Amino acid sequence: ALLISDRVAVMSTGKVVQLGPPREIYLQPSTLFVASFIGDNNLLPAMVEETRPDGSLLARLPGGQALIAHAAPGQKLSHGEACTVSLRPQDVDLKEGGSGGLEGVLEDIQFLGNTIKMYFSLGEGKPVVVTLPGRHDVTIPTVGSKCTLHPSAHAVTAFEGVVSQ
Repeated sequence: ALLISDRVAVMSTGKVVQLGPPREIYLQPSTLFVASFIGDNNLLPAMVEETRPDGSLLARLPGGQALIAHAAPGQKLSHGEACTVSLRPQDVDLKEGGSGGLEGVLEDIQFLGNTIKMYFSLGEGKPVVVTLPGRHDVTIPTVGSKCTLHPSAHAVTAFEGVVSQ
């Protein structure tokens, strides 16, 4: 539908929950349902630790790690509120070792030809998936390596409500 349409309607329980161009729906889902329905996504339960004047927020994950996110369009999140953080697998840069991002341990690697899919444990909850291009120049860490995941600044979105693990 995303390929052949200039507008897409996403429906849930018989109601349109988002209507717009495919790129907008993919990059700016308006609800947790749309984020989970359109494309691959890491959906992580979190708590809003801090809201900032620029509209961003600091979201604390169950294992204690934190990341900066922005609230989904039309959603207001407050300090102390439970939320779900959305992070697409292709929007993460990876560094073996290091600091300044989410610290994880590489649990599994799947080579899929043009894509490499990696699964990282952050300590609690389901693994975070990171995808990299399957090119010759891409360095692949070994299973068991400690790595730092650096989400793209624009790519982390927080939604009202908590996704079940």
